[in-house]
Order: sequence, then structure tokens, then C-alpha cells
Amino acid sequence: MNKINILLNSGRFNSLGNLESKDFGEFNKIQISDLKDDSYFILPISCGDLDKYLDILDGGGSGGKTFLYFLDETVKNLIREGNGYIIINYIHEGHIQHQNYKDLHNELLKYKIPANKVFFVASNLNGKGQYKTFCDIMPTLTKDKMNIIEMNHMLESSNEIYHQIIGNHYNKKIDELYPHKQSFVNKKDLDDMMDTIREKYFLCYNRVIREYRLGLIAMIYEMELQDKGIISLGAKEVDSAFGGVWPTHIRDFIRDKQQNEVVSSALEKIKPLYPIDADDDIDANWVYKDGERWGGAVGQWSNFSHQYKRIYFNVVTESCYYEDCIYMSEKIFKPISNLVPFIIVSNPFFLAKLREIGYKTFSPWIDESYDEEVDNDKRFFMILDEIKRLCSMSKEEIHKWYYEMEDILLYNQEHFANYKKQDRLNCWTEISEVMGG
Repeated sequence: MNKINILLNSGRFNSLGNLESKDFGEFNKIQISDLKDDSYFILPISCGDLDKYLDILDGGGSGGKTFLYFLDETVKNLIREGNGYIIINYIHEGHIQHQNYKDLHNELLKYKIPANKVFFVASNLNGKGQYKTFCDIMPTLTKDKMNIIEMNHMLESSNEIYHQIIGNHYNKKIDELYPHKQSFVNKKDLDDMMDTIREKYFLCYNRVIREYRLGLIAMIYEMELQDKGIISLGAKEVDSAFGGVWPTHIRDFIRDKQQNEVVSSALEKIKPLYPIDADDDIDANWVYKDGERWGGAVGQWSNFSHQYKRIYFNVVTESCYYEDCIYMSEKIFKPISNLVPFIIVSNPFFLAKLREIGYKTFSPWIDESYDEEVDNDKRFFMILDEIKRLCSMSKEEIHKWYYEMEDILLYNQEHFANYKKQDRLNCWTEISEVMGG
């Protein structure tokens, strides 16, 4: 197969989106009228949210009907009986739950679409393992299996933004919106700051509200460590979907009754403080000026370095904690690109996966045993204990501690900077092989 036929204009959500790759070659974009009985083709579905955007739940404005409902019958038949395939593009996210797989399988059965005609692509680095576990749990539903493709899209995207910034290739409007862009912390900065004690111990940004982030910040306040960090929780002037409003319900995510009471009490104490602003002028949101949308991703990256120069470690609250997925968002690549060690609040084996793709982590300077703890409650308190331990050091001790890791920090930044774009190429190669071309 020299070119992959991409079927467009065939219904709702039909878009190739950010899966298009010049590295793979030109795609042959076709219409329904171009299809023949023996046509090999892919129907791309770009989704923003697996529940609402695909309308698996009644939240997308179509009465609970999924994209399959709106799909042309001719296309459905060619997928069922011919050489047509569906690719669900979810590469900008990685938090997948077993329920998502269950919903998708049930919808495929409803419309008699063979699951092996579906490619599910997401930035879940445990996608294949997670899906296998799901299939083992629900063997009857998954006799026919989807093709799961793992990507690390945010690594690719973050690397692209990094080079845009250091090469001054970003939009000039960013200059006006973020006039104090210092690019990224570098080796010269470390040398210049060798004899300078930094102002704070840690950085912990939490714009979007999630239960474990609320609990973490509440406990940091409970341990009276808030003055040692640069902390945010929620965001002003942002709708509730992004954490602008205190949640009406917080699940009891700590199962132990006594520990749960401690966290719940701590949450009540910080509620009057919400939202908590970091002491900076960073605006991580899209900004609208003169009727145009400014800022966004590059803006978020271009003005962080001055904050990283003020701290010794980053408490990174990633996008997943409870699910058995591993999703590396832009959050982990910010401390890496700014020469700062980190503690990860995420799923177990996140650090192991990070090492697997070539990065170094910080044991024994940081006790990273929490990464192997599968019990969510135990891992949560292990992380808190380590934050407390590091904050108990004197400023002179943690300064020395930081510079002992300098070689690792420089290695990680270089490894990140030298990343060779390959995820989309690998994705399309895997798809082509399954399709027999």
C-alpha cells in the first residue's frame, strides 16, 4: 500500500486531526463517491472527550447517539464486510478507563462493526497492557479485539514548542503577551546560581481540579509547608470545567476511615482560600485580545523559567492517578526542560516508564519507592512523606542536594531536546501493517 486512503466528509467528528504526518508521506484523501467494494480506507474520528465528544454519554448534544449512528450506511457496510477501518484519534489525552473500552465495544456490537476494524490511538503508554487486562476481565465482550496503538504525543508536542521558543520561532504576539520570556533554564544559569540560595523549596501547579490534587494541596497546608512552595489550585476567571469553582462533590478517595477524616478536615480548612494563586503573573489560559485568541501552549511554556530558578524540586501532579494508564502530559516535560528534579503524583510505574524511554530519575536523592506502590492510598501518603522530608532540610542542605544531581538534570534536558519525532510515523506504520500494506 503506497498511500493510505483517508475517508473525509462522511459524518460528524470526521477528521484526521493531529495524526497527519508528513514523515509518513502524503495521504490520499477521498470522498464516499470514490469508494469501491474493494477499497482500502480509514475513517478517522478525532475526539476531544471519550464520553461527551463521542456522545457515549448523553453530553455531546445528540441524545446519547455515538458517531456510528451518524455514519453513512455505505461506509458502515464497507467497514463490516470490506476493507474499511476506523481510527479513533485520542492522542492528545491518555487517561483511559475500562469503562471507555466497555462503552466502545458495546457500541461496535450495536452497529455490528468488527472490533478488529478499529484502531484506538491514545497517549496511554500502558495502552496495550491496560486493554489486555480489560479483555481478560470481559472475555465475552472482547472476543473480537480492537487494535490499540500507544503514542507519546505530548513529548512530541512539547519538544516542538521547546525548539520554537529557543529558536525564537513563535508568534510575535507572544512577545507582547509574555514580555518576560526567559526561555529555559540552562547550564550557564546553574553556574551563575551556584552560590545563590533559592527562595523556595518546591513548585506545584494545579490549574484543573482533580480529587488527588485537592487532597495533596490540602495536606501540604495541613503539614504547614505551603510557605515553602509556589502553589496554585484552580484558576480565577476560568469556567468550572477547568477548576474555577470549588467542586460540589469530592469523592472519598482515601479508603482508610481515619486517614480520610484527616484529608477531609484539611480540605475544609483550605476551602475558604480557593482558588489559590501562585505568586506570579503566568496566565496559562487562552487570552482573547482585539477579537483574536492569543497565548495558549507556547505562552504557557515561554514564561516559566523564572519560577524554576526559585525552587529546588517540582511536585508534578499529572493528569491520571487512579486509572491503570500511564499518560505523560506536558507537565512532566516542563521540569525536565528547566533542569529541575521532580516527584510525580500519578499512576504507579510512571517513573519506570520514563526511564524506559531514556530518562534518568533521582534515586537515592529522592525516595522513589512510591512509584512501585499500587495501592493508591499508600502511594499518596508516601509522596507526602517525601515532600515533607525534603522540606525538612535546611536551605544549605537542599542547595547542595540539588547540585549533586546536576549531571542527571543536564542529561535529561539534552535527551528531551534531542528527541526525534517518530510517534506519528510509528503509528501509521503499525496501521499499515495491520491493513496488510
